[in-house]
Amino acid sequence: MNHLRTIGLLSRQANLGSRNRRYFHSKGILFKENELFEEKPDFVKKLKLKQAKMQKDDGVPVFLKNGLRSKILYNFTLIMTIISTCYSFKILYDLDHMDKE
Repeated sequence: MNHLRTIGLLSRQANLGSRNRRYFHSKGILFKENELFEEKPDFVKKLKLKQAKMQKDDGVPVFLKNGLRSKILYNFTLIMTIISTCYSFKILYDLDHMDKE
């Protein structure tokens, strides 16, 4: 059924000629550029809202725009990276200074 809808939209696009409407393809569904926001599936609405929130120019880095959750995740990742690096150097040091038997 989706293939029939896609073929129908493509044939209509070919018949438009000079109007130059754009179509966007997402998971087997074609969306017109000027299609109403309410007619799109829920996942597209949520995605558009998240995109608008992330693209807003408010001086906050992208990796911290989700609020407290992003800050916690960023700091946790940073700390774990530092700990892992230190542990890797400790292992290399221990391997280099092993007592030879």
